Order: sequence, then C-alpha cells, then structure tokens
Amino acid sequence: FVRMFGYRLEDIPTAREWFLRAYPDDDYRRSVMEAWGRQVRRVRAEGEDFAPFEAQVTCKDGTVRFVLLGATFLDEDLIVAFTDITNRKQAEEALQESETQYRTLIDNLNAGVIVHAPDTGVILNNAKAAFLLGLTADQMRPKAGVEVDWRFLHEDGTRIPPQEHPVARVVATNRPVVNEVIGVDNPGTGKRAWLLTTAYPEFDEANRLRQVVVTFLDITRRKEAETVLLETELRLRSVVGAAPLILWEVDRAGKVLLSVVRALAGLGLEPNQIVGQSVYEVYRDAPETNANIERCLAGEEFSTSVSVGGRLWSNHYTPVRDGSGSVSGVVGVSIDTTDRQLAETALRASEARFRALSETAPVGIFEADLDGRNTYMNPAGARIVGSSPDEVRGTGWQNAIHPEDRERLAREWGSAVSAGTVFTGGYRFLKPGAPLVTAQLYAAPVKDHAGRPTGFVGAMVDVTRQLELEKKLQQATRLAAMGTLVAGLAHEINNPLTAGISGQDVALEIARELRNQAREDGSGDADRRIRQLDEAIEALEDARQGGQRIAAIVRDMAALARPDPRGARGHLRSVVEEAMSILPTSIIRNATISVEDHGAPEVVAAAGQITQVVVNLITNAVRAMPQGKRAEIVVRVGAGESGQATLEVIDQGMGIAPDIMGRIFDPFFTTRPVGEGRGTGLGLSICHAIVTSHGGTLTVASEVGKGSTFRMELPAAPREA
Repeated sequence: FVRMFGYRLEDIPTAREWFLRAYPDDDYRRSVMEAWGRQVRRVRAEGEDFAPFEAQVTCKDGTVRFVLLGATFLDEDLIVAFTDITNRKQAEEALQESETQYRTLIDNLNAGVIVHAPDTGVILNNAKAAFLLGLTADQMRPKAGVEVDWRFLHEDGTRIPPQEHPVARVVATNRPVVNEVIGVDNPGTGKRAWLLTTAYPEFDEANRLRQVVVTFLDITRRKEAETVLLETELRLRSVVGAAPLILWEVDRAGKVLLSVVRALAGLGLEPNQIVGQSVYEVYRDAPETNANIERCLAGEEFSTSVSVGGRLWSNHYTPVRDGSGSVSGVVGVSIDTTDRQLAETALRASEARFRALSETAPVGIFEADLDGRNTYMNPAGARIVGSSPDEVRGTGWQNAIHPEDRERLAREWGSAVSAGTVFTGGYRFLKPGAPLVTAQLYAAPVKDHAGRPTGFVGAMVDVTRQLELEKKLQQATRLAAMGTLVAGLAHEINNPLTAGISGQDVALEIARELRNQAREDGSGDADRRIRQLDEAIEALEDARQGGQRIAAIVRDMAALARPDPRGARGHLRSVVEEAMSILPTSIIRNATISVEDHGAPEVVAAAGQITQVVVNLITNAVRAMPQGKRAEIVVRVGAGESGQATLEVIDQGMGIAPDIMGRIFDPFFTTRPVGEGRGTGLGLSICHAIVTSHGGTLTVASEVGKGSTFRMELPAAPREA
C-alpha cells in the first residue's frame, strides 16, 4: 500500500482523511463514496460478494493510479484490497487511441482501402473506396467478394472475370498483386475511372491467411494525361518536322540516333542522311560543335551559339542518363537564329540611339503603364517633375503634381485609357523650396497585336516660361491698347484744360485786383464786397488746383502712352539714392528704409523715369502697411542669373490677394478705398510701361499677411570698347 500510494498510516489516520486525500475532487469523491455505500448496503442486506469496481486514486506525490477495488467483511471490519491496473488502463487507452488513429487515417486517405476476409468478404472499407467503385457499404458487405458486381475492366476495356480479381488471386496464391491498372465504370458518376490497384496478404502467428488489404489510387487524370501526351507527341513530331530547327540525339559514342528536322536543309543535309552516322564525321569542319558534345557527355547541361555553314545556331545540350545515373548520350535542340540575331543587333542599335537621344533631349520623355505608374523617365522629365529618375518611378511622379491638379489628371488619364486615345493635358508640378513648374503632357497608347492598350509613351514640355511670356505679352498688349486710348484722351483733354486753367488765372488776377480796390474804397458796402470776392477767389483757387491735378493726370497718361526710354549709362544705386532724396516727408516719417547693394551692373536708362519707378514702388510699399505699424522696407540692387541688373522693393505689409494679382498693372486699377488719398490707379501702370520701354520686366511675388516683393530687371549696359 505504501509503495503503491506513498501514504503511511500517520498520513491517513481516518477513513475521512483517506477519502479527502485519495479523491481530492469533490464531485469524484462523492461518486466514489456513493459507490462504496451502495456496495456495503447490498452486501449487508443480501449477503452477496463485494463487486469490484475501478477508481482513480491520487497518490501522495500527486500522481494518479488506476486501481480495482475489492472488499470483504471480517466480522464487522471491512477489509479493502487495491489492485494496481494503471499499466493495463494505459495500454488499453493507447490501443484505443491507436485504433482511432488507424481508422481516422484510413477514412482520410486519398486512396480507397478495402480489407477482405479469407473468404473474400469485406471486413471494412473507407468512404474513398466506396466512391471510387461506385458501391455502397451494403452492396459490398457482408456478401462474399465473388458475389459483388465489382465491374472491373482490363486496360483494353474488357471485363475482368471474378477469379482474376486482385483479391481472388491473392487468396489463391498468397502472393501480393502490385500496381495493377484496373478500370471501373462508376454508376454514381457515369464515368470510367482508372485505378492503380495493390492487394497484399496479412498472416496470423500460424502463418494462416488472416486478411487481404486492397488499395485503390485514382489515376484517371494520369491516364487521360498519358493519352493527351501520346497525341501531343505525335503532333509535336509533326510540328518539329516542319519547324526551322533540328531536334537530335546522339549516343555515348557520338552516333546520331534521332534527327527530326527541316533546318538541316540549310546545311545541305537530309534527316535520314545523318541518322546512324558519327556526329564527329558530320561536323568534322565544325570542331566547336564536336567540343560542345564532348562537354555535354561529361555531364554538363548548357546552351551556346555556334557558326556552322555560314549560319548562326543557338544550341541547347542536355545529357541523357541511364538507370544508374551515368551519361548515355546527348539530346539537343538547334535553332537557326541568323535572321533573329541580325534583327536583335539592329534593334539594340536602334535602342541605343533612342536612349542617347532620350537622355540628351531637352524635353521630358516617359513611359507609363495603364494605371499611370512610371516605368521610364529621362533626365529632362525628372528635372521638370523636380526629382531624380529613380524617385519618379512608379507613382512617385504623381506626388509632385499640384494637389489641385491631381483629380483632373486621374480623370483625364482614365478617359484616355478607356478610349485608347492620345492623352494630353497641362499640369503644375510643385516641389518644396522650388518654383512652381507648369508642363504640357502628351502621351500615345502602346497597343498589343490585338489592338489593346498596354501602356503609354509620351513627352512633357516645360511651358512655365512660355506662359509667363504669354502673360507678359497679354499685359503689354493690354497696356499698348490702353496707351493708344489714353494718348487720344490726353490730347482731347489737354487743349480745353489749358484754356480753362489760363481763364482761371485771369479770373483770379481780376478778383484779387477788385478785392484790393474794395479795401481802398472804404464805402459802406466795401466789407460785403470784400467777403464776396474772398469767396470767389477761394473757389477759383480750388478750381485751379483741380485743373492742375487734371493736368498732372494727363501728363501721367501721356507718359503711360509714350514712355521715353532714352538715357545714359548709370548705376541703379545712384537711382535709388536720388529717389531717397525726393521721397515725400510723410513717407520718410512712417518708414525705415534700408538699401542693400549686391553689385548690380550698369544700365542704359532714363534716370529720371527709373527714379520715378523707385519712388512709386517705395511709396506703395509704405502705404501697404497695416494702420499704426511702422514700415520696414528693403531696397536691394544686384545682378540676376542672366547678368541683368535687378532692383527689389520688399515690404512686410498686408500682401496682395491672389484674385487681384493679375490686375495690379492695369491702368486705373487701385485697391485704396474711396476718399482722401485715393490714387488714380496709374502709378503701377506707368512703372510697368517705363520698365518695359527700357527692355526690362516688372514682376511681383506676394503672400497675404506677409508682404510683397516687387522686382525690376533691366538689361545690363553693353561693354564699352
């Protein structure tokens, strides 16, 4: 007991302590105690023997043992006997598990299995066997095998007699039947199946036949494939015989065993002419070919090209091995590639020319698939996109498209793909830290032999400068038209205006003289006349100032219409200094103006007109500041990228809204509110006309809330001889 369970008497002094420790699970302990109670009551009541029963006892070390419990009464004492059946229970469980696994294995095999008794009756079968044979379990059992209509067929389609069935032959000979092909007409599917069948006997200890195990493996597809393969082989021989190639085989000694060819005619040979001959003799004038055969006979499979009979041949050599793995010959395919290699050489040369042209072309060239993924882009295209050729691969180039243009690009690209037509469109490319680039894209579909688009090849042209020039041309055209109109108006206004101002001067002189006379008169109504004359003089002076303002506007209009660019050589720094000296006091009082000289080249210009431009730009910059904020203005002169002289006026004012940016150089356009200090809207127009007449440009870059930069560029003066 101690060896079996590990408990000593002091561990279990009472029956209650035994039950608690031997059966720690409450429910199980309760069931064991109830079983004991029933046994004891039955034995005492009926006097029968104690019926042994099995139980699981938890040992002192925590392990569990299976025991058979038996007991008997000795007087009033109950004698209990424990028989350890743990090994037996484990063996039974292992056997049961093994049988379950065996049955599961058989049931899940991808092969049919039938176990026959020595009388050929079916002991068991799996579902796969029933499916393959088209029989139910009732149709196969318990009848003797010879009574079952197995419907077995030879490979030629004739029925197999019952005595020749695999199981019948094993029973008759005690020898296995291995890998025999049997046909079965399956009534369930209505089709004929082909089964690879093996039947082998199993014997008992006395060497008597105990059972026959038959397996069926469905090889229907293999049989069908063999049929197709045979048909294919026949067609292949026909095709190869007509193809421009040589299919050949030689043995270890170099004797030609096979030559299926049409291309031999190119060598002046007939197929039957070389079969049976030594390949070394046939190609004795082509030592490279014979060396390649020796190389393959050494066990190497390879491809190579040789020149035979003035033609280029692409050859593939494969060693043929026997059952032991030794090389027994060579099989090869030789294709006349003369025309193809000439075409490939021409194609490579054409591709090299295209690549050289593409890599040096000033326009972008690209290829893309139907989804718009880039597969190639030349350096010029990558520069337009603003990335390297590697970065634009795939969808990388689309990431550089301006966000506002991406939806339109996807829509227009999709339309071109759907219709298989040419794609074209203008799009903006945006890269952080770089100017905005506008490009025009053109792409034509590349189509396969069926006319289906497989991708696009196209070009992209940077039209940024072109659009800027077009914009400047439109501005210049608009200003020219406006100038013609203004010149006519100035002429028509100037004559009556001059007469009006002259008349006002005469009237003022007469009114002042009458007022002096009234003061000297001293009569009773002199004061009244003096007051009336004062009012008249004031009104005439206001009218005269208005006329002079109109005259100034007319002069500005004339300057807009016919700016005079004649001038002399000079430096922009001198122009800026002159402009600073004549700035109005109100402008100087409200601004801090700093001048930066970065070495601008000399220009040939009318200094007075350019000074007028600088004064106007500085004045506008100061007036662009928010109310109450002191202006910080930078005037910077320097040299542009192309050597031209540049002058920039930079402010930190309110900036210019994008919707009016295109109108700021239009005559009579102003953003100042109506009232005192409102300009005529001619200042920037006159500046633009003056700069343009000098062959230069006047542009602006602005951001709302951060300020504006007006940039004037003038051609550098020619070098002096």
